[in-house]
Amino acid sequence: MNNWKEAFFRFLKVGPIYVFLTWGTWKYLFYLLLQDTSFGIAQFLILVIAPYFLIRYIHKGLKKQP
Repeated sequence: MNNWKEAFFRFLKVGPIYVFLTWGTWKYLFYLLLQDTSFGIAQFLILVIAPYFLIRYIHKGLKKQP
């Protein structure tokens, strides 16, 4: 019972960062779609891939915690 509570509170600490990252990413994506440049596409890929790995890393860290 204590386990999921701890995980939940840990998520509350990380959650806002996650939401900020994803919201910032989506806002930037729409901005890039309006710009429509090859440089924008490269940045788009970086912005999508970086948060994905960060979230996976955070998720793994949450699972590893006793």
